[in-house]
Amino acid sequence: MEQPAREMLGFQIKTISEMMSQRMTNALTSLDLTSSQAFVLRYLCRQTEQGAAVYPRDVERIFQLAHPTVSGLLQRLEAKGFLTLEPAPEDRRCKQIVPTERARQVNQQLRSQLQAEEQQLVLGMTDAEVARLRGYLLRMIHNISPARGCSAPAAEDAPGGMRCADGASPPHDSAPAQTPAYHARRLFGTDADIPWNR
Repeated sequence: MEQPAREMLGFQIKTISEMMSQRMTNALTSLDLTSSQAFVLRYLCRQTEQGAAVYPRDVERIFQLAHPTVSGLLQRLEAKGFLTLEPAPEDRRCKQIVPTERARQVNQQLRSQLQAEEQQLVLGMTDAEVARLRGYLLRMIHNISPARGCSAPAAEDAPGGMRCADGASPPHDSAPAQTPAYHARRLFGTDADIPWNR
């Protein structure tokens, strides 16, 4: 018997994503931010707080977005005064993303809102259930990742995520195993936590 579309995992995950996106956009109207912009801005602020330089390629890698999508998103955030794109000190052909004072001012509010949405999402679940769910989702990410089955990460996953105008990236010394844990680290920087929630 054919499974109804509404019962398929892909459809249910898509529904959750769209519902959360709409909830976030509604909650952030006063800040002039969409849900997508909020997630990216929170990530940028968190990385900057840790002293890490961030480049457009990092945003593409972390959020699994195409280059044109990231370019447009960053341009809109720049026009709203949340960030600037500045030449990287080590290679002026590369653009470094720098959050502005306005971004830092709304950062705590973004963090609180994102955490509230996360708590609402797992309402009624135990810590063990949430941990298992996270593991299942990371396994799904691994299953459909473009890098699955490759012997080495793609060039855009080079240290720091930097990619210059000429397309050059630092070489890799080794090829990590393509496991769910690897993809968690590659996407989020850690096996369990999501960078914009910390």
